[in-house]
Amino acid sequence: MNQESLPSIILVSLSNDSSKLSAQNQPIKPKLACQLKVGEADLRVYNGISQYILTTIVRELTNGSN
Repeated sequence: MNQESLPSIILVSLSNDSSKLSAQNQPIKPKLACQLKVGEADLRVYNGISQYILTTIVRELTNGSN
């Protein structure tokens, strides 16, 4: 094998910055948008809920109360 056919190898150094890692691993606490009590059930809706999921939940609650 000649020198031209060999692939080039580049060495890199990876650093482990623990302050960045610990900040990234912290779970984000969701913010409560509203809380509903239907009979004995307690429904908590948080910011960021999908509009479609919320619509389905409201439909189920209104259909169940008839």
